[in-house]
Amino acid sequence: MKQTWLWLGISLAVVVLALWGGLVLLPHWLQQTADPDPASYRQPYLSTDEQSFTTVYYTTGDKRYLLPLTIPINNTREVAKIALEKLLAGPPDEFSSSVIPEGTKLRDVYMVGDTIFVDLTKDFLEVGEEEAQAAVDCIVQTVLPVTSRYLLQIMVEGQVCPELAGTDISLPLDDTPFNILNPQEAPKGKDICLVTAYFCDEYAMYLVPVSIAMPRDLLMAAEDPELFLARETIELLLLGPDEDSGLFATFYPGAQLLSLEIKESVAYVNLSAEALDYGGGAAFEQLFVKSLVYSLTDLTGINAVQILIEGEIEQYLPEGMDVSTPIFPYDKINEPFQRAGGYN
Repeated sequence: MKQTWLWLGISLAVVVLALWGGLVLLPHWLQQTADPDPASYRQPYLSTDEQSFTTVYYTTGDKRYLLPLTIPINNTREVAKIALEKLLAGPPDEFSSSVIPEGTKLRDVYMVGDTIFVDLTKDFLEVGEEEAQAAVDCIVQTVLPVTSRYLLQIMVEGQVCPELAGTDISLPLDDTPFNILNPQEAPKGKDICLVTAYFCDEYAMYLVPVSIAMPRDLLMAAEDPELFLARETIELLLLGPDEDSGLFATFYPGAQLLSLEIKESVAYVNLSAEALDYGGGAAFEQLFVKSLVYSLTDLTGINAVQILIEGEIEQYLPEGMDVSTPIFPYDKINEPFQRAGGYN
C-alpha cells in the first residue's frame, strides 16, 4: 500500500513539473514559430556619433553610373534618414542626376535586428525597367556604408514588394558591388575579385568609381596578393576607360608605372615623367592625385599613397599640390558644385 502511494506521488510530481515546464517554455516556442509584427520590434537607427556631412549616391549626368557626392548636413545621428531624404530630393547640381522617380518620399526608416527597413511611397514603383537596379543600388549604397554589418530591406507603403520593374527586392539586400564594367564576367555566385579605379565623369567635375571583375584564382596565385591588386589597380588607371564608356582617364597618356612598393600601409607609386605632361590645370591635377589615392586606399592594407616621379619624391606638382609626404584619403569625395545661392 505504501509503495502504491509512493508511485502515485512520484507520478503526480512528474505531471506538475511537466506542466510548469510547458508554461515556462511556451512563450519561447511561440516566439520562434510565430511571425512577429516588425513594428513591435522596430527601433530608429542612429549612428554612433553626430555627423555634419554624408555621402549620397546619385547617378552621373548620363545616368549610367552611380556617383558618390558628399553632402553637408546639420549635425545629427540620424545620418541614414537624412541621407535618404537628400537622395529622394534629387541631384544637387546640373552635373549629377537621379534615377529615383520624382515625387518619391520617405515614409519611414527603422531597424529590426540586423536589418534596416526603408519604407517609400508608391511613387517609387514608377521607375523604369532600365533604371530599376540603379535606383535600388543608390539606396543601398547611400544607407549601408553609414551602418555596420546590416542588411537593407526596401518597402513600399509599408509592404515588402516581390520586385521593382523586374528587379528582385523581396529579400534584404547587402552592400554589393556596383558600376562593374564587365558584368558578363561577374555573374552572381562566381568566385571573383574586383579591381576598382576612379575615373573622371563626362563633365570633368567628379570622380566615378568603376570596377573590373577578374577570377579570384589570379589573386590567390599571386606571390603577394596585396601588391598584385595594387598593381592591377594602377594599371587600370593608366589604361583608362573605354572610349564608349562616357568616362575619361585621370592619367595623362604615356604615363607608366616604374615601380610599386607597399611599406607600413603606405603605397609608394613610382611614375614616369610623362605623368606630369598635362602641362597645367589645377582641376586636372586634383583629379589625377585624388583618383590614385581613392583607388589604392580602397584596398585592404593601404592607408596612404606616396607619389614619386622617376624615383624621386617631388615637393610640389606643376599646379602646386604638395606631394612631399604620403597622402591619406580625403574625407569628402565629390563635393557638389555650389551655386551663388548655396546648395539645394
